Amino acid sequence: MVGNLMKTGLVEVNTAREASGQVVALQVIVLDKNTVYTWIYGTIPEKNYTGADSLLIWEAIKRYRNTHKFLDLMGANIPSIAFFKKGFGGKLTPYYVTERFSSLISRISFRAYTKIRKFF
Repeated sequence: MVGNLMKTGLVEVNTAREASGQVVALQVIVLDKNTVYTWIYGTIPEKNYTGADSLLIWEAIKRYRNTHKFLDLMGANIPSIAFFKKGFGGKLTPYYVTERFSSLISRISFRAYTKIRKFF
């Protein structure tokens, strides 16, 4: 799926590598006319100290500053992630989510899942 989207120019995958060539961080960006969305990130846990994740964000800022009006770093609803992303400047913009369930069991299952998820 990502490969097909990359062919359209709507999705870009970027990596940060060590001198040896080993990938230590990955970023998936989704583009539209005005906004760059940093959709997915991943860093090898043992390499968190390298700053590779910061480098990927900084490179996206530099690459798109003249072509897109907004950069949405996404994921600021998680306090530790919001703190990290706040370090790049910008403005935190709240977003809202609506939920609709087709059955009572779906609603109960989802609520139970979200409560359990907080413990992990």
